[in-house]
Amino acid sequence: MLEGLLTSIIIVLPAMVANSTALILGGSGPLISERYFGKNKTIRGYISAVFGAMLTSLFLYELTRHGILALPLNGPAVYIIIGFLQGNGAMFGDLLGSYIKRRNKILEGEELKIIDQIGFIVFAIIFTIPIYVFEMLDIVIILLLTYGLHKTTNLLAYNLHMKDRKN
Repeated sequence: MLEGLLTSIIIVLPAMVANSTALILGGSGPLISERYFGKNKTIRGYISAVFGAMLTSLFLYELTRHGILALPLNGPAVYIIIGFLQGNGAMFGDLLGSYIKRRNKILEGEELKIIDQIGFIVFAIIFTIPIYVFEMLDIVIILLLTYGLHKTTNLLAYNLHMKDRKN
């Protein structure tokens, strides 16, 4: 059970990297329209996030290939696909949350509880299901860990002046 949980946590690392990469490397113009997603959702952030997830997956492949990790995935192509799916899933979840906030007139930077913290990981997991099926308990633990980690990293980003708000 613990081994399966650790495997699931490691497998969602590309989504975690995607979510932070979009913040760190984003910028330069809105994705489609500020009206739909807000000014902080950019093409550069989206592409960087997916690319970051794919690179993370390849790194996991290398760790597995050299016997450092034991993940139940076969071949570099599967890892690249996992990264691509998780990067897109994470960004879809993030964009969906922003869209819901704009439609409900929640200001950019204001918190929408739960959606802001775990929306990205929920969709990363859903997008990954064609290749890797997570145990339900693993999903619950990943969601709880992600919530806490998200709150902590947002506080850090705020203190480093990368975000305007602590949420």
